[in-house]
Amino acid sequence: MSGFDPGWLAARRPIDGRSRARLPEPFLRHLATRPRPLRIADLGAGTGANAAYLHPLLGGGQDWRLVERDAALIAAGDARPGSAWVQCDLATDLEEALAGGADLITGSALLDLVSDAWADQLAEIGGRRGAAFLFALTYDGLIAPRPAHPLDARVAGWFNAHQRRDKGFGPALGPSATARLREKLADRGYRTVTASSPWVLDADDAAFAERVLDGIAGAARETAPGEAARIDGWLLD
Repeated sequence: MSGFDPGWLAARRPIDGRSRARLPEPFLRHLATRPRPLRIADLGAGTGANAAYLHPLLGGGQDWRLVERDAALIAAGDARPGSAWVQCDLATDLEEALAGGADLITGSALLDLVSDAWADQLAEIGGRRGAAFLFALTYDGLIAPRPAHPLDARVAGWFNAHQRRDKGFGPALGPSATARLREKLADRGYRTVTASSPWVLDADDAAFAERVLDGIAGAARETAPGEAARIDGWLLD
């Protein structure tokens, strides 16, 4: 998996926070039955935003294992009592990442980057250990700029094709990630709940929105280089 800029992660943190869906009450009740401290493995932890968001919501004693490959992100990460950073390449060492067991396996903005085989391994390891799962902010393929542009659907298609390229785990699940993991967990007897958590960007988020659109356009150009001029026009309009 390619590295992420700490500045990008810092910029998206408040937007991610306000976009997240509420945690389902049955899920919270289930976690309340687990012994404390609750053992939590946060995969692809980045700078720790997922742990920072979830910690006050989960309550009680918590023992976090923050798994991240990028040393620069670990160095820039939040440090909090009851957490330990583990430098590990999730693409090759998922068993190591989950060593010691976990009552809850979580991650944020990760699932759309991984392959179907990796997601199957995740479901198998977690299911074997009786872990609960919580994955947030997974890309679902929907892009809806306002005002609408005639090329929106084409750009979204090119971007979604790019999202399915290898991100370090093999061909990525991209927009199908949530559905595929849900199927894999259901096959192992899990009850699953999904909820929408779209980014909604307004005028106050103009700089961030510009960065997002630049990224979408760049990925679209890589997918359809012959359409670069039209994609540039879409971006400028």
